[in-house]
Amino acid sequence: MSADPIKTNPPSAEEWKTAVDLLERIVGDRALLAALPEAERVRLVQAAGDVFCPDVGERRRLSKARGRQRKTEKVERDNDTLNETGIRKLRREKAISAPNGYPPLDFTQEEVKDDPDFREVVEPQNCYICKRDSTSRRPCAAACSRRPAF
Repeated sequence: MSADPIKTNPPSAEEWKTAVDLLERIVGDRALLAALPEAERVRLVQAAGDVFCPDVGERRRLSKARGRQRKTEKVERDNDTLNETGIRKLRREKAISAPNGYPPLDFTQEEVKDDPDFREVVEPQNCYICKRDSTSRRPCAAACSRRPAF
């Protein structure tokens, strides 16, 4: 590999196709190399060899760069999937959303007295203090609050 690589614009699709076609023709008929002058033939074979198997340092850099790129793509795919999960969506939202204004002047808050199931849960909940099952929203709160503290 030469010490000073040629820095140009990337080859066009047509240039790549032409280069690949030429190399395939040479592979099919190696006698084509005999038509080249010695210096050009050596240069062509060395360039093809450097493309196939670059020096150790360049090969390592290329391998590490491909590994980093694969890892970055994998992490991005995973993050895109995980960002759609419920907990991450909730973390991006505001923790507390305050109302934008005051209630109307004629608003009065009233207790719901007609619906006895309004303050009851569907499944019985276990009280963490007395361990009894209860269907009220605050299981046995009155009974447990009267218990003496330990």
